[in-house]
Amino acid sequence: MDMVNGKMGSEQLQAQARIWNHIFNSMCLKCAIQLGILETIHHHGQPMNTDALISALQIHPSRAHGVERLMRILIHSRFSNKRSSHRTVETPMYSTACPSSSLRTIP
Repeated sequence: MDMVNGKMGSEQLQAQARIWNHIFNSMCLKCAIQLGILETIHHHGQPMNTDALISALQIHPSRAHGVERLMRILIHSRFSNKRSSHRTVETPMYSTACPSSSLRTIP
């Protein structure tokens, strides 16, 4: 296949980017399910802040940034919701956007 004005290369690059994006999001969702993030938030019964979530998951504070990154991806993928805390603007509160039991497919 010949490229016509670089069009084929651009389309192929966009397709590859979409595939890698889906792979990355799938790996992040798998990690979140294995850690029990959505179940922990769901069983808490109300929105949780980042510190409470990390504490409930028993994750070492040096790994806290990873949980925050996973939460941003879950929010972007609409598996979770982010609400502003009325106490401080910097403390996001997380809630689930879907039933966690429907995601529990990994043994």
